[in-house]
Amino acid sequence: MGISAVDNFITYSSKNGYLTSHIMSYYFIITIQVAIINVVYLPCKFLHKFMGWFVGKLVISTVEFICSQSAE
Repeated sequence: MGISAVDNFITYSSKNGYLTSHIMSYYFIITIQVAIINVVYLPCKFLHKFMGWFVGKLVISTVEFICSQSAE
């Protein structure tokens, strides 16, 4: 992500005495957004994988059931 660029900019700014509260608040907002994205995205990703697995199992068992019914 663009975090390292912001980080470098902050480091550069503080070395040269340009660091302002505006830059800090901007950095803080980005950090919060990334944290929120991670907190929301990771469980959704896990849930998506689980649902995919569950639906796959369901489809396979349904197909097997239909095949066994039609075989009789």
